[in-house]
Formats: sequence, C-alpha cells, structure tokens
Amino acid sequence: LPGFLSTIRSQVFTYVLFTLFIYLLERLRKNDNKIIWIFPAIMLVWTNVHGGFLSGLGLIAIYIIGETINKKRTIKYLSIFIVSSLVTLINPYGIQFWLFMSEAVTMPRPYITEWQPLNLFDSLTNWIGFKIFLTVVIVGYAFKLASGTRKFDWTKIIVLLVTFYLSIKHQRHCMFFIITAAIFGYEYFYQLLNYIWNKLKINLENKLNFINSNLGIFTVYTIQYIPLVIIIGGLCLMNKPTIKVPETMYPVHAVEFIKIN
Repeated sequence: LPGFLSTIRSQVFTYVLFTLFIYLLERLRKNDNKIIWIFPAIMLVWTNVHGGFLSGLGLIAIYIIGETINKKRTIKYLSIFIVSSLVTLINPYGIQFWLFMSEAVTMPRPYITEWQPLNLFDSLTNWIGFKIFLTVVIVGYAFKLASGTRKFDWTKIIVLLVTFYLSIKHQRHCMFFIITAAIFGYEYFYQLLNYIWNKLKINLENKLNFINSNLGIFTVYTIQYIPLVIIIGGLCLMNKPTIKVPETMYPVHAVEFIKIN
C-alpha cells in the first residue's frame, strides 16, 4: 500500500478482508443470498490473523443500522452478525481472547504515533492521499445535493462517516476511510464528470466532428483528468518523505555506533 504503509504488517490482512466484506455485503444487498455462509468462514480466519476482525463486525452492524434507515429488511444481516460473532470464539484462547480485545481497544497509547489523532490542517502535503479521497467524497456528494436529488443511501453514508471519524481519532484507521471512499465516494464524483462531459459535448459537437467517436470520448475524458493529475503530481513532488527520529526516545546514537564499528 504505497503512501500509506511502508512495511507489510498484520493489519494488511484486515484491510484486505474489510474490503472483501464490503464487496460481499453489497452483493448481499442485491439479494445474492447464497453467499451468506462466506461471512462466518472469513471471520474465522480473520479472528486468528489480526484483531481488526472487530472492524468486520462493526461493518455488519453499520449495514444493519443503514438498511433499517433505508427501510429494508435486516434479518439476514442480523443473522450474519450473530453467527460471525460466535465464530470469533474459535481461537486458541476462547473467551479470554475477547477479554484481551476489550482491554486492547480501550487502552490509551499516548506515545505511539499511529494512534494519535489525524491533523488535516497541519500541512497541505501531509496525508495528501487521504485528502484527495476526502475531496472526491465531498465534491461528489455536493454535486448530488446540488443536482436536486434528495434520496441518499444511508448505509453508504454511515460507513463513510464512521470510517472518517475513526481516521480523525486515530491515524492508524485512515485506510478504512480510504477503502470506503474509493468504493462509495467515487460514484457521485463520476456522475459529476459525466455531467461535465455532457456539457462539453453539447458545446463542442458542432465544432468537432469526431466528438461522438471513441477517440472523441477518450479525448474529452483525458482533458477532464489532466488538471487532477497535474495537481496530484505536483503535491506528491512537494511532499518529500522525511522520518523524524527523536534522539531522546530512540537509541539513535547506539545505531550509529553499530554502523561505524
């Protein structure tokens, strides 16, 4: 995960399985009920590879709340939540694992950087990837509001809001918002691009004979994306990666001594 993780750590399993859960839950919303058995099977693996399995249970709970607000039936989500929760007891420590998890989740970590709050106003180039996805979500939903459409999918909105809140609270959780924004936030942003394309098409179809051809479509979409690519590229070039290591907290001099000798 370039730009977000510099090393492969166990939470990568959580990010992958969290994404898979969203995919399966969205299929379930389309009445693909034959996949229900997959959830407890995945949860069994997830529980035994990383404590982030709690995000999977939380995701199911959000779908229960969101679908209730959407006035949809939630019995299948409740069933998945109950069975998946029971499956988490299948681990080497049994119920003791849940006692440990409750302590780990509520444990303060004031000296660990990735557990600190996310400051979006520190520097423009800090957390640039997160800010890009956040901008896409905001612009997309602003366009939906401006278009006069008032019907929203509350499940998607709640997932975005919860993952955004978790990201602001702890830097470590930023990837959850990145994942959900990439899945749910791009929809309305893409509609905005289509709106711009249609406006350009109307204005240019009398001037460009090839506007209705595949080449014309490719050209207009390319023109739309060029400014975004330039902005992102410029910000990435400005954002020179640096790692600050406080000498009072880490054995910096000891490492230098080992390197020299």
